[in-house]
Amino acid sequence: MAQFSVGANNLYDLFPVEGVSGRALTAVLNSTLVILAKHQFGRPVGVEGNLKTEVVDVSMMLVPDLRGTSKKLLAALESAMGAMAKRDPLQLLSERRLRRMAFEKSGKKAEIKALSDACELDMPDRRALDHAVLELLGIKSKRTRDEWINRLYEYLREFFEETRLKEELAIVNKNVTKRKGAVSPQDLAAQIASELNTQEPLLFKSYKDFFNEAGVGDAWIAREVPPEDTPRFHADMHDAGVRFMRGRKQTGFIKLPSEAHAALAVAAIREMRRETVQLPRAELACVTFLRDYQSFLDRRDARLRDAIAQRVADEDIQEAVLGLLLDRVRRGAKAPPAV
Repeated sequence: MAQFSVGANNLYDLFPVEGVSGRALTAVLNSTLVILAKHQFGRPVGVEGNLKTEVVDVSMMLVPDLRGTSKKLLAALESAMGAMAKRDPLQLLSERRLRRMAFEKSGKKAEIKALSDACELDMPDRRALDHAVLELLGIKSKRTRDEWINRLYEYLREFFEETRLKEELAIVNKNVTKRKGAVSPQDLAAQIASELNTQEPLLFKSYKDFFNEAGVGDAWIAREVPPEDTPRFHADMHDAGVRFMRGRKQTGFIKLPSEAHAALAVAAIREMRRETVQLPRAELACVTFLRDYQSFLDRRDARLRDAIAQRVADEDIQEAVLGLLLDRVRRGAKAPPAV
């Protein structure tokens, strides 16, 4: 239905394929269902309510297909988009809700009521757009569409309210940290690791855990890993494998059967303590394994950054803590103390 023109992981253009209305596609991509899909497949950044969607995330998003749509429904989509384009977009929480904390803190509590309590989900033109999109998906009954829209809006109102509460808590925690003075990155990393070890132990899954759970069976190969130096992916006309570098000097090389094996090996070696690395024997199995493993690493790292940002505002300190926290997480979860 559309084609990507990629400039970077986070910068891309989107063009409708031949025969698809650009305005109708714009309408679908601005629908509330796609807002929901964006938050299902995107990844949170920090604790300020920001969402990052890279090309790989957008490619997975569920978007209604416009091909084969009737002229009547296309006209409804285009009309709804035209109405929305005539006004300024609103936030998914009202201005009154978003600015409440700041106004209360600055002693302007009485002025909060003067702020608008309307948000994007209150707009009739958005509801008309969502009706058209649900009809596109095959829901012909207006009553049924209203029920689904009400459920969708209710869920998103709760979701964005929870997100805002989390942001406000992060602001409070940062202010407390500033008042108390600097906490050493080592202590902060230890505190966060201890909390996450108890509350979210799956974040501590190692490459070996993933490998053991992947059902590879006996169809695997193993290579010895040098104890030091930086692994780098290598592929040319003759070899594929992992180069180990100390500065600009190559100190070692592991030859592997394919580029897929090499890419997976680099990801694994960066995460594991230096020992034997196990890889699926089949090239396709390496591709699938790397996709799933990298997805876990992205989610894990986003969660660690989130936990750090809740406690400290300084970006340099955040990066220092992240490095120390990753060292602890890569060692695996610790068993809870015996009771």
